[in-house]
Amino acid sequence: MALVIRPMGSSTTNPAPAPRYNNSGENDRDGFELEVNYAHSIGYVNLAYSEISGADQDGEPLWYLPADKLAITAGLFFFDASLGTGISVQDVAARTVLAYDGASQSYQETQQDDYTLVGLNATWDINNHWNLRLAVDNLLDKEYQVMAGTGGAIGDYGVGRNIKTQLSFKF
Repeated sequence: MALVIRPMGSSTTNPAPAPRYNNSGENDRDGFELEVNYAHSIGYVNLAYSEISGADQDGEPLWYLPADKLAITAGLFFFDASLGTGISVQDVAARTVLAYDGASQSYQETQQDDYTLVGLNATWDINNHWNLRLAVDNLLDKEYQVMAGTGGAIGDYGVGRNIKTQLSFKF
């Protein structure tokens, strides 16, 4: 059992989408998580799956839980592991959530579509001191809505294609 977080006060004194919270009641969560990892001198692969459901003390579904998700990451190493490449695929299932509707100033049941995100990364140990990294998140620039969070976060659009670089020096 865990605590339920509920908005305090009335909607006038404590308006959505950013209400204050207090801990009252209880809820039950059930879920399943599986993670499998394999690593070798030439590469690695990781698989993770999770699904979580739950209900509050009144038997109502918990709408702020994350969606079911399958994530696979894999990579290869080259030149005595001084060069590495990787790919990640994250598949998030569709689900129904309560999202805040500014027009009606109330929470409405909303269906969020499933989505799949793909990312690539590379790392190069230039020498014993310098390292260069490159990562591209959401490679296909998929439009998707955030599946977890509370209040206004559910239903917000996630980050589009994101390219990151890092040059580091260690001494």
